[in-house]
Amino acid sequence: MNFIIKIKNSIKIFKYIKKSHLTLLFSIYILTSFFEVLGVISIFPFMTLVLDSQLIYENETLQNIYNYFNFESEKQFIFFTGIFFMMSFILSSSFLIFSNYITFKITHLYQLNFISILINKYFDSHQNTALRTDKNKIIRNIIQEVVNLRRAVLIPFLMIFGKIISIIIIIFILYKIIGFYVLLILSGVFFVYFLLSSLVLYLTGEYDKKSYDLRGFSLNSLIKLTNTYKQIKILGKQKENIKEFFKSNKELVKMEINLNIINFFPKFLLETILVLCLVSFIIINYNSIQSSFIVLTTGCLYGFYRLIPAAQVIYQNIVLFNTNYYSFEKTFADLKSVNKIKNAIDEKAFKLKFDKYLELRNLNVSYFDRDKEIKIFNDLNYKFFKGKKYAIIGPNGTGKSTLLDIICGFLTPQSGSIYLDDKKINFQNDLKNYHQNLFFSPQENYILPQSIKSNITFEENDSQIDLEHLKYSIAKSELTDFIKDVLKNDINTVLSEENMKLSGGFNQRLFFSRAIYFNKDLLLLDEPFSAIDKKNKENILNFLSKEYKKTIIMITHDKQDLKFFDYVLEIKNSKLFESKNEK
Repeated sequence: MNFIIKIKNSIKIFKYIKKSHLTLLFSIYILTSFFEVLGVISIFPFMTLVLDSQLIYENETLQNIYNYFNFESEKQFIFFTGIFFMMSFILSSSFLIFSNYITFKITHLYQLNFISILINKYFDSHQNTALRTDKNKIIRNIIQEVVNLRRAVLIPFLMIFGKIISIIIIIFILYKIIGFYVLLILSGVFFVYFLLSSLVLYLTGEYDKKSYDLRGFSLNSLIKLTNTYKQIKILGKQKENIKEFFKSNKELVKMEINLNIINFFPKFLLETILVLCLVSFIIINYNSIQSSFIVLTTGCLYGFYRLIPAAQVIYQNIVLFNTNYYSFEKTFADLKSVNKIKNAIDEKAFKLKFDKYLELRNLNVSYFDRDKEIKIFNDLNYKFFKGKKYAIIGPNGTGKSTLLDIICGFLTPQSGSIYLDDKKINFQNDLKNYHQNLFFSPQENYILPQSIKSNITFEENDSQIDLEHLKYSIAKSELTDFIKDVLKNDINTVLSEENMKLSGGFNQRLFFSRAIYFNKDLLLLDEPFSAIDKKNKENILNFLSKEYKKTIIMITHDKQDLKFFDYVLEIKNSKLFESKNEK
């Protein structure tokens, strides 16, 4: 693709940034350019006076300054001019640090904002997209591609803009001044800069390690967030969990800002040392300086010292942008699709309530394997009545988990409908209201790096938690003894697979406790008790069969479980075959 077209397309990303922030960023870069040039041109009055002190009397402006401050000698005035040059240089470099801080702060803010938008998009793509998209790909898109968007599009645009202004001004001033020793001086400067950079990297080793660990924690948090997608989605807890993810990233953002500022210091320190040494040398050896050529060349070289790095920054950022353009295309396409998803969701759809039955009508689901159509369900029809318990059995691959995903609205059949009582579910518009009626516990469940209380309720604040119902849920999940004996009755204990050997049976009881806590009318369970010991499993199933008055649809491979259910549904030949239990 033509580079100009890429630039034109990339400018579109700025419409996602507030005009006030854009104005601030571009204003800062314009001011930074002028301050950089100020650090260059302020050396020339000083060097000129060193060359010919009689200019004090020949130049009206210099003479007025000389008389206004009542300088006692030409040397004292030249010393004052040198101090002014040093202060101008320090002011220029200080403003450059400030502009870097503002740039990194604002661009990192929008990086987090873009990430939050894409996570919301993941939750709002409520039909086939979320399940059929590889989770690692989703994570990569959200983390890596958005980072590249900031690093390879937003920052380069600003850097190129600022450096072009600097170069134009410097060239205007230095276009007639060319120094023979430019290469020699720059080589020495780059060598010293390399040594200073290596020193800073050595001194910030632990800082870098902490930043690396924080990035790992951030990625791990996002992985767990995506793996609990189904339950978070159904329970409407996406805002709370996204907020928690956002909170965990704030420390990382702060670390990144600090590291970027620290990494800038070698250049700042080198420039400051060079300027101080140059001015001090000239002041100390003022009477012995004879060669105007050396003085002028020194000033010229200093100008090119600022000019050449600016040109290099432009080149590097152009390469960075050009080689990461795909990241922009991918992220921008995702950002644009968010509005389409939001427009498709009708938050005011009529309220759906499970009073009588859930009905599957003429469901057809299939997939293709090497151009051969494999039927999962063929004109499937069935009614699940409220308050009844249903066990689903069948060999692996017959569509048991697929059936639960369809009931949840995570997968759309090729044809057919789902009715709640006499109302046909429109999963494009009704999904949020429909989910108010059900709870889903998939096979893949993950312990969050939070307390037992938060793992069950998806809440941290006690004011949002029904503590009595939480205790009831824990008791009916056979977790009371574990919490009493191992955790000393502390439901605020943070669970971690690294510091606590959590068995599969414990995990499943914890997830079942979550199901009981949310107390939905329809409970969908995909092999929820496969790792629980026989005694605890029978206690839980007895509770479900005799005390729990809600509707249950549960997948199981254990024939011993079937006696606890009202109906056993076997998937065979793309159909559901019912057999009734006589309890």
